[in-house]
Amino acid sequence: FPVTISASIISSGVQTTNELSNLGRPSYFHGTRVSNLNLMMADPLLGGSRGELGVATYLTKNPEHAGTHAMADFVPNLPYVKGREFGDGFVHEVRFKGQNILKASTPLDDSIKALALQSIELVSDKLDPIQSKMIRSLRSSFSRSKDLTVGQLYDKVTTLYDNIGKKLPSYSGVDETFILNWQRTFNELLRKSGVDAIEQGDVLAVLKPSALETVAIKPYGNDIEFPLS
Repeated sequence: FPVTISASIISSGVQTTNELSNLGRPSYFHGTRVSNLNLMMADPLLGGSRGELGVATYLTKNPEHAGTHAMADFVPNLPYVKGREFGDGFVHEVRFKGQNILKASTPLDDSIKALALQSIELVSDKLDPIQSKMIRSLRSSFSRSKDLTVGQLYDKVTTLYDNIGKKLPSYSGVDETFILNWQRTFNELLRKSGVDAIEQGDVLAVLKPSALETVAIKPYGNDIEFPLS
C-alpha cells in the first residue's frame, strides 16, 4: 500500500535548494575503489552495500575521511553491477542539488513507522520464524516507542533480528542478505516519498543520484584533478 511521509516530518527535516544556494552549495566528498563511477548516474539502491543509514551513496564534508574510504578494502556482499570496475582509489568532489534532506535525528512519526513495517513485510518470508516474529515485534515496539529516531531505526532492525534469532537453537547469525534487502526497500520507499538524502552530522546518505553534481575527481594520492566528462 502506498504511504506518504507527513508534510510536517519533511518540512522539519529539510534544507531547501534555496537554503543550500545561500550557503554557496558546500562541497561533499565520496571515496571509492570503483574506477568508472559516475555518481550522477549510479543508483545506490541497486549497487550499494548496507550502511549506518541504509543503502545509499555516502558523502562527507571531510575530504580526509573520503580519502580513507578510497583506500579501504573492498566491501563484502556488494551486489553485482554490470560494467562496474574496481581499481585504485578515487575521491569525488560533489555538490548536492536535492531539495529534501531528512535529518537522522528526526523522531519517527506514524508515516515513517508505516514505511518501515511495509518494507519489512515486503522482504520477509512469512514462514521464516525470525522474520515473522520481527514483524509482530516491530508493530508492538513502534506502538510504544516515542523517542526512536530515523537514524536509530536501521540499527534497531538489525539488533531486533539478532535478539530474536538468539532464542532459536538453529540461529547462526544475522542474515546479511535480509538486512540488505530491508535497507534497500525502506530507503526506496523513502525516496518515492520525496526524500533525496538523509543527514547525520557531516555525513549525507544520498538516495537520489540525480541530486548530485560532480565537480572533480581526484585519484587518491595524486595532485591531478579533472572534471567528470
